[in-house]
Formats: sequence, structure tokens, C-alpha cells
Amino acid sequence: MIKISIIVPVYNVSQFINRCIESIMTQESADCDIECIVVNDCTPDDSMKIIDEILADYHGNIHFVFCTHNVNRGLSAARNTGIKKATGDFVLFVDSDDYLSDDCLTLMIGGLKSYPNVDVVLGNAFSCKYGRSFFPPVSAPTLFTNKNEVLLKVFFADLHFHAWNRLIRRDLIVNNELLFVEGLLYEDMPWTYKLITVMSSMLVLPSNTYVYEYNENSIMNTTEEKINKVVYSFCYIINYILDNIIKEIRSDCRIYCFGILLRTVDMVSQFSCSGEMDRLLHKVKVRLVKEALCSGRLLLSLFFITGFKPIVSIYKIPVVRNQYHRMTVIYGRIERFLDRIF
Repeated sequence: MIKISIIVPVYNVSQFINRCIESIMTQESADCDIECIVVNDCTPDDSMKIIDEILADYHGNIHFVFCTHNVNRGLSAARNTGIKKATGDFVLFVDSDDYLSDDCLTLMIGGLKSYPNVDVVLGNAFSCKYGRSFFPPVSAPTLFTNKNEVLLKVFFADLHFHAWNRLIRRDLIVNNELLFVEGLLYEDMPWTYKLITVMSSMLVLPSNTYVYEYNENSIMNTTEEKINKVVYSFCYIINYILDNIIKEIRSDCRIYCFGILLRTVDMVSQFSCSGEMDRLLHKVKVRLVKEALCSGRLLLSLFFITGFKPIVSIYKIPVVRNQYHRMTVIYGRIERFLDRIF
């Protein structure tokens, strides 16, 4: 029987943890063995006490394993601890402020039975903030064996980049040293990029198997206090993708990075960063332009120049902002065609 390791990092989530753990308990009806690895990242609230109270009356088949950090080390470190403790055939990450649908593992295990050699099984997710699914649902379980096709779907928001809500072969993670970068915000982005480049296949399910809760205290929400870390993290992600660029879709990779850059510039316009981070951001802008020029892509380099002041202000115009995604889709197709030629 397939064994699943569910990894749940816990930090300051007393408002949500009850629902998260109970949603994991409902998975025991799935045709698999389940271990749930709870990583206490030195949480300052009573989250762990709440978990203890829930488990005191639990007599089901799920095996709960506990790991504790002596100091708070962040989400990446907590997930890495869970990975090292996991013994399952597959790993499933669940953020402790979110929760699983009742039939999450039943649907995912069903997918594995139909496609037993698949590396990753991805379900759709429902966003509480926006009241809709994260990406346009497929009409039926769909197998992807072309990594570039999967990356393009991530780039154009047809699939999400989050680490949660996907079954991943543990051997794939271990053999490729797929650990999260500690000290980084938005760590899912470079991790998922690497995952896609090393996997052989991904099965995408049509159903929502995960519910993403909007948590105002989440690391995904920017404040003035952490803007320097945000800028550093986004610059790291851009440089990581450019350092590991996929030749066949190199222009799409760069356009995606430019979108991250514009998001960073927008945040900096709201919360001023340090001079050091401003210089780091400038270097990333220059790198995008230079690499496009060195590839002989003059139009692409001109597009990236719009990331510099004062031209970057055009992205504050509502019509430009609203049409940006459509523009990049069209521009990406043109550049992809040129990539194939040159």
C-alpha cells in the first residue's frame, strides 16, 4: 500500500490549526497509509496545545509524528525538517493555516492508481480571498510529460507555483536534494521551478483538493518592516531562474522574471527599501536587459528597459496594468517563435 507523509509546519496559527488537523484526520478513508509530521517551529502561541487536545481523543489510523525546533527558523527550515523525517513514498505539504478537502487523498491516490509512474499529482485549490479556484480547472485528469509545457502553464497562471497541494515522490525530493532555501520569502517559487525541471511527469486533477485561507499574518503579505527581505527574496528568485534558464523557453523565463521584477518595484514604491537592496534590484534590472541583448533580442531588451525609472510608471496606468498579463502571453508566443528560429 502507498504511504503518504503529510508535512505541517506550525507557527502562530492557533486561529486555524484545529481545522487543518481535522481536515487531515478525514483523509484516513483514503486507500493509503498516512503519517502526519507536525513541525513545531518554536511557535509562541498555544497552537501545539490545541493539537494535543485534538489528538487526545483521536483513535484513527493516521500516525502523528512531532518534531520541534528550539528556535524559530522559518517555513523553509520547518519543511526541510519534515522532509528529513518523512518515510512515505510520497510527500504532501500542508500549510497550517489552510486545510484539505475531505476527498483530497482519495482523489490523489485514485490518480496514482491510474498513472502509477507519475512523479507529481497536483490538485486545484480554492482561494478564500478571491472566492474561486487558483487556476482554470482541467476537464479531466491530465498527464503532462513535457516539463517546458508545465513551466509555461506556471508562468501564465494556468498552474500555481506553491509547494502545497501536490503529492511528490519522496525519492525525487531526496535524490535531487530538493530542499527549500532557508531565510527566503516566497521560497515556493525557486523550489517549484527546480521540481518541474527534475520531474518526468505531472498529473493535474480537475477538482479542488485544498483550501487556501487568507491569513493577514502570512509571509505572503508585505509590510514596511520586511520590505528588504522581500526585495532580497525576489532578486534571489530572478537570479536563480536566470542561472538555471531553460534554453527552449528562455524568453518566457525572462519575461516571467520581469513580471516578478515589476512586482518588486511596485512594492518598493509603497515601502522604501535600503540602499543596499535598491542596488541589488538595479543589478537585476541591468542583467535582464544585458542577457536579452546578448541573445540578440533587441525588442525584448527594450521591453525590459521599461522597468527603469521613469518609464516604469506606465505600469501604474490602469489600462496597462489590467492588460499586462495578456500582453505577456502574446509577447511570449512571439519570442518563443523567435527562440526556435535562433
